[in-house]
Amino acid sequence: MNRIVRKHYPVSKLPEDLREGISEGAEVMVTIEVTGMRSLSDFPPEPRKSQSVQELRESIRRYKTSPDFREATDDPVERIRALRDEWDDR
Repeated sequence: MNRIVRKHYPVSKLPEDLREGISEGAEVMVTIEVTGMRSLSDFPPEPRKSQSVQELRESIRRYKTSPDFREATDDPVERIRALRDEWDDR
């Protein structure tokens, strides 16, 4: 999304240099367009904070104990069968 449009925007909320020549109680339509960049992917990525080995081990431990973590099954066919059986029981 490269454009932001606000209709009926109060002039009192505009920066002072944009309020020149417009009465204080009026409403305007504000359109903001990004120029020179096509999308958010054009922005440089945030630099990643490096972690110590101990911090890395702790984050792995937290991930493995989270409810979303699932051990990978060695046999993908077995995993698919288990999922299918799970849905058959419903």
